[in-house]
Amino acid sequence: MRLLWWWLHRFLFMGMLLPLSAVAHQSGNSYVRISSTDAGVSVQIDFAVRDLNSLLQIPPDKQKEIRRHELEALRDRLAALVGESLTLEADGNSLSLTFQSQEVTVHNDGLYVRQTHTAAALPANAAYLLVRYGFFNEEEKVARAFLKLNSGLLESTTVLDPRHAVQRLPLRDIALVEALWTYAREGALHIWSGPDHLLFLLCLLLPGLGLAASRGVTWSSTSTAAELTAAPAVSAAPASGASVTSAPSGSSGFSANSGWRAVGMYALKVVTAFTLSHSITLAAAALDWITLPDKLIESAIAASIIVSALLNLRGGEGRQSWKLALGFGLIHGMGFANGLRELGLSSSHFIETLVAFNLGVEFGQLVVVLAAGLLQRVVRLIQRWGSLSILLMACVWLAERLLG
Repeated sequence: MRLLWWWLHRFLFMGMLLPLSAVAHQSGNSYVRISSTDAGVSVQIDFAVRDLNSLLQIPPDKQKEIRRHELEALRDRLAALVGESLTLEADGNSLSLTFQSQEVTVHNDGLYVRQTHTAAALPANAAYLLVRYGFFNEEEKVARAFLKLNSGLLESTTVLDPRHAVQRLPLRDIALVEALWTYAREGALHIWSGPDHLLFLLCLLLPGLGLAASRGVTWSSTSTAAELTAAPAVSAAPASGASVTSAPSGSSGFSANSGWRAVGMYALKVVTAFTLSHSITLAAAALDWITLPDKLIESAIAASIIVSALLNLRGGEGRQSWKLALGFGLIHGMGFANGLRELGLSSSHFIETLVAFNLGVEFGQLVVVLAAGLLQRVVRLIQRWGSLSILLMACVWLAERLLG
């Protein structure tokens, strides 16, 4: 009986030690403190000493417990790592960090090494500081980073983790209108700088040109630069020698207005479907309701372009393109969310800036759609008047050469 009690006590004791052992081998937290004054920017960053093997990517066979007296020998390697993996931007302008000092400090969970870096003073009118914390990977070298920013009388705090490794923090009190304008502008720039999203949208809009042709829309020889008329419907050619007649007015022919109205409705359906679907996943991903690997999202976006291009090559008027836009738009929305994470959402106006970013994306899309329609008309103008100019010049040359 005494032997049984001895084994029971030993089992309970080991059971209590196992969780402690697991915690002891987990990655520690890190602490980042950024202070901005007229004299310059100071950055203090603390790493748990037990994490240095992983942070410095020391091979497993050479890893060992790092003692306090050995930290000085690792100073330059750790300083270089901080310079590569911690990046700061003030209103889009990168800050160059310079190593200043290293010391050892103690937190409640053990020994930490602290490095101090400095940068030049920020512009007086700087509104935001963007922090990119690149110490996270698949193995989570660091569990979390607690970030505190002091800028004058303004203090901001946030927590960085692998899914929120980029944060945008205000350097001064930001008016809501200014914040909304910033994010709307960035949303438009994101769609203009993302050729994959634009190619997908334009690929879905291309069948609209086939729809215009099927409705008989042509460029009239008597029209002005902005007028379009419908080509008359022509009956099937009868036997040789018979005349070809136009369809009577009011029959199956379409007017220019009805033809281009159909094209406009087609484009409206595609753009609306794309907007609705990507807005849903953009919001859900930004709020961390859904998460997918970036590689999977970007691959799916490329696949959506391939599918839409192949369907265009099959021909037809693309009447189902709005359904493709609705379906694949869900994937593109998560791609937009990745861009938003890189930008960093405002901590003080989270929902408002999310909506502003999405409206910026919609504005960017609208500009592209209108530009595509304008380009089509410009190409027609160039084709008509350019050809006429070339014809006249060639006639002059011919006359000169025949009479010369």
